[in-house]
Amino acid sequence: MENKYDKYHEYRNKKITEGKIQKHIIIAGVPRTGKTTTSSLLAKTGKYQHLCMDAIISAFEKEFPETGVTTYTENPDTMVIDVSSKIVKFINDIISANNYDKCDYKLIIDILELTPHDYVNYIDKRFADIYFFGTPDLTPSQIYDNIKKYDTPDDYTFYITDGDLMERCKRFHDLSIYLEKECKKYNLPFINTSYNREKQINTLVERVLKK
Repeated sequence: MENKYDKYHEYRNKKITEGKIQKHIIIAGVPRTGKTTTSSLLAKTGKYQHLCMDAIISAFEKEFPETGVTTYTENPDTMVIDVSSKIVKFINDIISANNYDKCDYKLIIDILELTPHDYVNYIDKRFADIYFFGTPDLTPSQIYDNIKKYDTPDDYTFYITDGDLMERCKRFHDLSIYLEKECKKYNLPFINTSYNREKQINTLVERVLKK
């Protein structure tokens, strides 16, 4: 007896092949580089629903510690890589599900903990495009000054000590360089917001909306 879902999957795959199913967008990369700003701008168009993966990862940490998904680590330099390897298949299940096929919008997933390697190897490209953000041309001190200049009570960095912030800025710098190198390796788009941040963001928003 024919599986009752076979015809549906055949129909859906045909739409995917013909490019008739709008893709989700993943905005990944370094904190305080414009990811959330970009995600919010795209969400305001009504074509995307903003999904902040930081909140989901925090929930995993609190409610499902057995998964090993945690940002509390003795080695913060490898935290992004460690979490990415655990969360990437979960993200793929979200974006490849057919729940959004009949919606007028798709997801825009805002995430720190995803690497170019894991995107290439575990995410179905038929369902999601990705853009990585970073500031590789800035020194840790310049990153620190930028954060201090634009910090508001809505930003978590507003509440941490200057010493802790500088340590994070050093990691942000290293992560930016790592992501830029990996994006070149895998031929993925890297948005360098070291300078002309607003212009870079607006250009990307226009680019995504034209697709």
